[in-house]
This record gives sequence, structure tokens and C-alpha cells, in this order.
Amino acid sequence: WHKILCVRIQQKNVETVHILVHRCGSNSIPKLYRLNSYYLIMTFQAIVDLNNQAIATLQQQDFSNAIASSSSALKHYEALHSTASDKNQQCSLHAKDCVDQCMLLSQPKNNNEQNTTQPFIYDLGIPLPPTATGGAAVFTPILIFNLALAHHLCGERHQHDTNNNSKKMLLKAKHLYRLAHQALDNDDSDNVLFLFAVINNIAMIDRNLGNTTQSDDCFEYLMSLFMVLVDRGCSVRLREMNGFLVNLLPSAVDSAPAA
Repeated sequence: WHKILCVRIQQKNVETVHILVHRCGSNSIPKLYRLNSYYLIMTFQAIVDLNNQAIATLQQQDFSNAIASSSSALKHYEALHSTASDKNQQCSLHAKDCVDQCMLLSQPKNNNEQNTTQPFIYDLGIPLPPTATGGAAVFTPILIFNLALAHHLCGERHQHDTNNNSKKMLLKAKHLYRLAHQALDNDDSDNVLFLFAVINNIAMIDRNLGNTTQSDDCFEYLMSLFMVLVDRGCSVRLREMNGFLVNLLPSAVDSAPAA
């Protein structure tokens, strides 16, 4: 079964495509995208591939193509998910914090190698596992986050340009990060790493744009959340927070009462 199938048929024989899709193993009837005299059938697996392609281009710092791939993956997912026969289908990952589990797939093997002298931006795109089958609780926040990250890194790269494109990119990224957070279908405590990444990156955008009060508020919130994790003894989660501490520790010092 090809992940993207083009079938040249007449309008009256659209049901033929549905039969082909089911025979080839699709779990639901996807939306058909008209392309001249062809119908483009986009599967969940094709969306996973588009997302992971976007991550590869991010790693190559090809931000324009990363934005294009991420945007395409999100657009096709929204269209396909809205027409799926079972809108309550879940991702094949069954862990309670499956968004965080996906994030761990892109974590470097040795977090101690992170640069601790520069302000920290969480710059790792979030991959989708090949077995993912379209659960909105996983797909939606991840796809939006990756699109936000592509805009964010593109804005950072061009921040010294004379035009206003950098600010527009950063403001777009901030808006998308907020949408990614809103897209979580469960309590924030189930996806702490994702929450840290989103709020940290929003704070870094605010700092870049001169919104120091908003930035400090974000970092103070994350510092409070970090201390809750310490009190609960969540050592597994804390190991993934090394990079964020670069931003949080100065915030903690600044907010400490004078002796």
C-alpha cells in the first residue's frame, strides 16, 4: 500500500477509491483531494512521514522547507481526521503521557553535552512513531508544536534583518505554541516535558521581543513547576530538564528576596 495513492477515475466512480483503500489496509475512508483529474489519498502514515521530514529539515536548518512540511502535515491531518469514520481512535502509544514519550524519541543520548552558557531554546522537533494511527491527543499538539518551532527558529535566524519578517515569525510561533498547549487532551501533569518546552520557548520569544515581564512570569511558573517535581521525587522527568535550568536558575536568583 503506497502511503500516498493517486488514482485517475471519474467523479461517478469515487466509491472505487474507497474499495481500493480498504483492500490496501487503511483503517478509515480518507478524504479525497482533487488534483486535476487525479484524486490524492493522504493516509495517516503519509502525515507521519511529512512530520518527520519536517524534523529532518529542521536539523539541517532549512527552516522554509520545515515550515512547508509541517504546515502540510497539519493541514492534511485536520482534513483527514475530520472525515475519519472513527473520530475517537487513539494513537497506538498507550502510555498516559504519550506526547512526552514521543519527545523522548528525539532526546540526545547524553543530555550533559548541552551548552550551559547560552539561553536555552528547546529546538528538537517531536517525531511521530511509525505505528501512530491518528489519535488527536497525540497528533494535534505535536504537529502544531513542530510548526511553531520552525517559525521560531526561522525568526531567530533572521532577527538581525532590517525587515520585519523576524518579528512576524516570532509572533506566529508564539501563537502556535499557545495552540499546541491548548490542544493537549489531558492534564498538563501528564506531559510535563511538553509543557516545559512550550512555555520555555514562549518565554524566549517574549525575551527576544523585549517583553521582559511576560518572559519572567513564564520562567517563574516553570521554576515553581520544577520545584514541585523535586518535591515529588520525579527523578526520571528531572533528567530531561537540564537544558531548561539554564533559563530557570537566573530567574530564581532574580526573584529571590534580598538578604
